[in-house]
Formats: sequence, structure tokens, C-alpha cells
Amino acid sequence: MWRMVRRYLPHAVVGAVMLVLIYRAHHPCQDAVQRPFRKHMTSDNTGALHNYDRNEPMIFIGGMPRSGTTLARAMLDAHPDIRCGEETRVVPRILQMRQQWKRSAKESLRLQEAGVTDEVLDEAIASFILDIVVNHGQPASRLCNKDPFTLKSATYLSKLFPNAKFLFMVRDGRATVHSIISRKVSVSY
Repeated sequence: MWRMVRRYLPHAVVGAVMLVLIYRAHHPCQDAVQRPFRKHMTSDNTGALHNYDRNEPMIFIGGMPRSGTTLARAMLDAHPDIRCGEETRVVPRILQMRQQWKRSAKESLRLQEAGVTDEVLDEAIASFILDIVVNHGQPASRLCNKDPFTLKSATYLSKLFPNAKFLFMVRDGRATVHSIISRKVSVSY
């Protein structure tokens, strides 16, 4: 069956449908009436449970690679109430996938026909991002995500996480380019 699905549907739509199927398997559909955001729970070293939802005042750090995003992350991580952790590398990719689905009229129509509305997709992506951020490190009062290209979708992220704060790192372009070239960093986004 999957062979037939892959043959007839573009790869991006298969990815979107699988994301929604995974989301719906964990979150049975309810009425589309305003429902509270899903809580994401994790426990710390002492066993205390911490609950997170989309209303958390998360911090997103972004900018061009080699512009100081890692330095900002390290400074925030030094604070006992903030946890950024390493780059996830998947958050910007899921945001890029969503942009590709929405940019293509054909893909958007196929998603709509499959019942994958903007609300369903937004809830699935927000839940995915929050799970990644919550579970890739120890609990903290403030969670932070540092992926340089994440802020290309800052407007969309501010819709998903209404209380989020954004740090956009800007460095002199000449210094950034020199750092990329001298350190042989590949920038492929």
C-alpha cells in the first residue's frame, strides 16, 4: 500500500500526511471549538513534573550562522532558570517543509482535500516543536531554542507560540563571511 501511495503522491505530501497521522494518533480529534493547548510534561532530576504548553514564554534565537547565535545561547544557558541546549536542527527543517507545502497551490489543495486544514497543521507543527524543545534537555522555567535559520519563520512561530520572545543575532557581514570561509562552514538552507 505505501509503495502505491509513494508512487502517486509527492514526497512532501506523504511527509505531511504522516506528521498528521502521528499527531492524531497521540491526540484524538475533538471538536474544532477552542480547545486548550496540549500540555507537554517532563520531569527533572528530583522527579518533579514540569508542564509546558504553547503559551510558555519560550525564547527563539536565530540569525545567520557564525553571527553569534551560539554565544547568545551560552550566555542564556548560564542563567539557572533558562535552558537552551544544543541546536536541534529539526525545528528549521519542519518549518521549511511547512513553507514548501503552503507555497505550492497543488500541495495546499491536496492537504485541504485530505482534511489537513491550516489549524490541524499548525497544531501538529507546534506540538512537534514543543516536544523537541521540551525533551532535548533538562526542565527549566524558560525554554529556549537556538537554530540559526529558525527565525526565517518568526512570524509563523509568533502565531504558534504567542508569548515567545525572539533574539535575532546580527553581526557585521564581512566578519560573518570571513568566519564562514575561514572555518569552512557549509551554509545550506
